[in-house]
Amino acid sequence: MTILSRVCKFFGWSPIGKFVEVKVDESSFPSLIGKTLSAKVVSLNDQGVAVLDMSEPIKQVLGGVQTVTAHFRHKGYDFYHLRIGAIAVSLSPIEETPRLELQDKRFATVLMRLSR
Repeated sequence: MTILSRVCKFFGWSPIGKFVEVKVDESSFPSLIGKTLSAKVVSLNDQGVAVLDMSEPIKQVLGGVQTVTAHFRHKGYDFYHLRIGAIAVSLSPIEETPRLELQDKRFATVLMRLSR
């Protein structure tokens, strides 16, 4: 967590409930590359994972995904850094039930920023 992220958190700013834009840079689904999608940050945990509720389902991914998890990609540029600027995150479908063996289902690398 950067000093600026800590300051944002200290003064009570939170990404939860904020609307964000996600621009897809890389994806295992070519039709997503270059698209800008919108979402709302629903929750955030201490491990650096946010839950996003997409404005529209992503139809290309596993038959239409509405809720995804976002993992920040660079140490120090966590979700509190959104108050200051954009961050790089990886998106994966949210797991409804816990599994014994974890599989990496990240389908896109995106640049995330607050909606203006």
